[in-house]
Amino acid sequence: MSTKETATVSSPIKKLNNLFDISLSCLTNRFICSQLVPRHTSPRQKILLCHDMKGGYLKDKHIQGCQTYEPCYRFFRWHLIDIFVYFSHELVTIPPLVWIDCAHKNGVQILGTFITEFDAGKEICRQLLASDDNVDRAVDALALLMAWYNFDGYLLNIENPIEPEYVKRLLSFVAKLKLACEKIDPNSLVIWYDSVTIHGELKWQNQLNKLNEPFFNVCDGIFLNYTWKIEKLLQSKINAGERCRDVFVGIDVFGRGCFGGGGFNTCEAMSVSYTNDLSAAIFAPGWLFETLDTNEFIENDRKFWNLLEPYTSQRVLHMKSLTTFFSDGFGKEFFIHGVNLARNSWYNLSLQSYLPNVLSENKWLINHDDAYFGGSCIEFKADANGYFKLFKCLIPIESICDITLVFKHIADIVLELKFDNGKHMRLEKSDKELIVHNWKRKTYRLVINEHVSITDISIHYDENIHSTIKLGYLSIHPIESHCLKIEPLPPLIQSIEQTSNSSIILHFVDSIHEQPSSIILVFVRDQFEQYSFLGATRQSYFVIFQSETINNKQDYSMLVIRHYSFDSLVLINEQILKIPMAFNCLQGFSYDKRFDQLKAKIDANPQCIKAKDRDGRTVLHWACSSGAKDIVQYLLDVCHIRPDIPDELGWTPLMIAVSTGHLEIVRMLLQTNKVDIEQSNSSGARPLHYACSKNFYEITQLLLEHDADINATDKYKQTPLDRCCSKGNTRIVELLLKHPKIDLSMHKECDGDHSLFQQ
Repeated sequence: MSTKETATVSSPIKKLNNLFDISLSCLTNRFICSQLVPRHTSPRQKILLCHDMKGGYLKDKHIQGCQTYEPCYRFFRWHLIDIFVYFSHELVTIPPLVWIDCAHKNGVQILGTFITEFDAGKEICRQLLASDDNVDRAVDALALLMAWYNFDGYLLNIENPIEPEYVKRLLSFVAKLKLACEKIDPNSLVIWYDSVTIHGELKWQNQLNKLNEPFFNVCDGIFLNYTWKIEKLLQSKINAGERCRDVFVGIDVFGRGCFGGGGFNTCEAMSVSYTNDLSAAIFAPGWLFETLDTNEFIENDRKFWNLLEPYTSQRVLHMKSLTTFFSDGFGKEFFIHGVNLARNSWYNLSLQSYLPNVLSENKWLINHDDAYFGGSCIEFKADANGYFKLFKCLIPIESICDITLVFKHIADIVLELKFDNGKHMRLEKSDKELIVHNWKRKTYRLVINEHVSITDISIHYDENIHSTIKLGYLSIHPIESHCLKIEPLPPLIQSIEQTSNSSIILHFVDSIHEQPSSIILVFVRDQFEQYSFLGATRQSYFVIFQSETINNKQDYSMLVIRHYSFDSLVLINEQILKIPMAFNCLQGFSYDKRFDQLKAKIDANPQCIKAKDRDGRTVLHWACSSGAKDIVQYLLDVCHIRPDIPDELGWTPLMIAVSTGHLEIVRMLLQTNKVDIEQSNSSGARPLHYACSKNFYEITQLLLEHDADINATDKYKQTPLDRCCSKGNTRIVELLLKHPKIDLSMHKECDGDHSLFQQ
């Protein structure tokens, strides 16, 4: 694999020698991800969330995101936590880029993990601590990784005994790592897990005491083990003194020996840490996803965090602007401006946007069946309250501010802003209103003659209308002037590389990085005008893998690359490329006209001809599409494949052969006497509609000879004559007008006036 191919996934470092080998020369791909957004800080307890799920690096490892047919874990209660730890049981856990992106956008620091455990861990520690030089090499490598991948520090977890002669050097390792990380980022964190004592024993203390305090003293905090007692926490607070909030009380959501028993009772342990003015470290919140019904995940997540919220403090983001399309980083489909563009499900936490961060009387839900942009919107029931609190924030406005709100509701809704000077503003009248694919889009321009900051954002509605409100998009974007500078845009693609593994690498032009709040979305569009969403990136390249295309569908005739601004969801640029990809599957052999390989595959497994791709198309559909006459004949005469099977949108092989202009294949299919010439697809169109609109004269003649209904209408009430008139296909118009069964009253454009067609 090329370095670009391997760089599409985040991965850990498993061996000490590999860590020692880390240097700038071997780090070839510098990733672009979100910088840490500042937050309003005040002295208070901190909340650390340690994500440990099935060993880590699941579908979240994909930097470009991935297509998926199964639910994936998401976290979006960022306003309730301060620190996120990505945990695995490998030596060095580098947080996946999508989690770094997500955490930083929400002002949350994200840590990797350095862990040793069991006998193998003991041997690693023996090698690491054998000399000061080894310690320095490891520290330099860990600090370099933190800087390179743009995360914020480490949780250190030594889960094996340390030989007494090495304990002093272990302390030095912790202290040196803290200093090295601090040199890169003064706000970085190195946190010690309560495991090994100052005597080298693996003996969990469940408190801060003299046996683990030396480690606490040389780093930024300690994560206490889970089996603590209340009296031990009281003593920990005394021992920590002014640093009591650097003591993180371990709370296991799985409840293993933990106060309260975990699960939905996790709040009981949280209340103890909160009451004692200690910070909390919540371990394995994936319990909600791993042990409960994944279809109920959103509701269970809401219940879990609502129980914890009384023991947390509101975190407020300092933002230059706010843009959200209410995505949790997952979608059953991909919508753009309300249009369901791609029908495949996907998972990409980099596409997560802000979700409400205010405890509200209203219960909001994430709806994955509808969206304005991405894969979801939020919805809530309008009730007698008449308002819904959305965000607490701090957005400075110096003069002009553009605001866009997109929603669905049977009545109007009003946006209300609260400012840091105590004033409120209800945006009763918008500057412009549009209906965009059933979404109402309202835009406002505010001109404010003072320096203020927005602190609260709410929605108001008629309390007498109790119905569902959907929010699809909100943008609050302060600007410096009324002028929008538009410049000619270069192509997005600088070069295209095809690897030995049949992967395709798109290399983008450098100018895309001049707009840090933008992202590139990559789709494939087949010859049936169906889109699939492949992924999103902010990197300088995008890799399309042969093995990762849905159901190994052979050919995607077009790549559609779209560059969007996330500030306004404006399409900055688009490029469409025709790139054939020959995949080693039955549909691929069919489309590529590789008869011998297709026959060998069918001989080996005759049942494979029944297989369908994601869109319900058979091998016959693809042979008809490419014009592979010998394959069509073989499938019909030898394999006896059914010639009338429609795909999910109702396209039959006959319809495809007609639409692609393959006359001989149309004749073969008709001669079977097993096809319905009047079968229509989801748009109500029949084969004759496509023959007429595509200007295939001989195919039109052939269909009429087989008694195709010349007056059939599609769901838009268009006849075949309508179709060819709209395309200017005059020769076919003449053919249809001469047909004895033509009924001009059915012709939509005439509206009763047939004089246009009189000879």
